Amino acid sequence: MGHRVSQDALADDLSALPEPYTIGDPGRSYGEIGGNEPLAEPAPPDTVCDAFDFGGWAVRAASVRGLSHRYDGSVRQDAYAVRYSAGTGRLVVAVCDGVGSAPHSHVAAAAAADFLVDELVGVDLEVSEPFWTGLFRDASEHVNAVARRHGVKDGTLADVRNLMATTALVAVIDTAAEDNWTVTCAGVGDSSLWLGRTDRSPGAPASWSALLGGKTPSTDVTSTTTSALPISKHTAVEPLQVILESAAVLLLCSDGIGDALGDGTNQVARTLGDQWASPPTALNFAAQASFGKRGLFDDRTGIAIWSPRP
Repeated sequence: MGHRVSQDALADDLSALPEPYTIGDPGRSYGEIGGNEPLAEPAPPDTVCDAFDFGGWAVRAASVRGLSHRYDGSVRQDAYAVRYSAGTGRLVVAVCDGVGSAPHSHVAAAAAADFLVDELVGVDLEVSEPFWTGLFRDASEHVNAVARRHGVKDGTLADVRNLMATTALVAVIDTAAEDNWTVTCAGVGDSSLWLGRTDRSPGAPASWSALLGGKTPSTDVTSTTTSALPISKHTAVEPLQVILESAAVLLLCSDGIGDALGDGTNQVARTLGDQWASPPTALNFAAQASFGKRGLFDDRTGIAIWSPRP
């Protein structure tokens, strides 16, 4: 006979019950906005999530449609991609956040995420501005080609961006030693990369350190806040390389999560740090990434990578 758990017990155990998941005051919108009516044409699912566990590593990924898109009936515009080469031990992940003002940005986000990880999983990696600028220009050409299939006829950069545009953040982890790993990352736009620890001393509050991204001014803008693919010919993309130690968690996320983390020490950062001290299930990771909190309405996308413990 299967073991039965009471609903009251489930309601008290967030590890067993994915929803509802809130941090602080969720606001009325979290409880009142539903899924709206189905769309009349194919669209990305409201929620996607994945879990991978291999060689001591754990990866959790999720993308969830935000309340604003549920309210107005528009699609989830974020996307992510994960690739792994068992032969080389290389892990490549990407997070892309479609620019909301362009109606087909969800198409650009999915296309850019897949293109970047597919290109990087088997290439001879370089830590140089020309290599990464060239990669993101190739990704831009890929988005341009996708835009042409959606009706843009040899248009200008502005023509493409009026139809589709996306931020892009990608990270590559290569095996370097038994107790640390090289992470090379780069991006355009306000998606962000964070580092946390899973071996804090008892009672120590969780916190996150921002490594890359966030809302920064740029001359290569599609709105007042973010740069995006396709990039202009004047844009240079600088890589960042860091060492990931054991018992660490690396988080790539769209601004729907990144903005809420603040300086990495606020209530959201501490709560997610506690929840992600160890890898949750894929469904719980998605629920936690889409936590309810007043004033947060955007799509949420995150990829968390837990390094092996010693």
